[in-house]
Amino acid sequence: MPQSELPFGVALENVWADYRRCAARSRALKRRLDAIRSWALALFIGGAALGVLSAQLPLPGALAKALALASAAAIALSAYLTAQALDAGVERGWIEARSVAEGLKSEAYRF
Repeated sequence: MPQSELPFGVALENVWADYRRCAARSRALKRRLDAIRSWALALFIGGAALGVLSAQLPLPGALAKALALASAAAIALSAYLTAQALDAGVERGWIEARSVAEGLKSEAYRF
C-alpha cells in the first residue's frame, strides 16, 4: 500500500518535507560558518607570519613597517570576521535549524 494511501500519510510526508527544508538550511548555514572560520584562521595565520617577517628579516625601515601594518590589518580583519559571525547569529541559526530538523526527524520516526 503506497504511503499516501495510509492514514496520516500526507501529514508524515509534510513532516519529512519540513525536515528536508530545515536540514538544507542547516547545511547552508554550516557551510557559511565554516567559510567564515576558515577565512578568519587564514587571515590570522597570515597576519602572524607577516608580523614575524617584519621583525626578523633585515629589511629597510619602510618595508618592515609596511609588513607590520599588513600584519596588523590581517589580524584585525580576522577578529572582525569572527565577531561578525557571532553577532550575525550564524552559529545560533545553524544550531536552531539543526535542532528543528532533528526534532522533526525524531517525531517522524516515532510516528
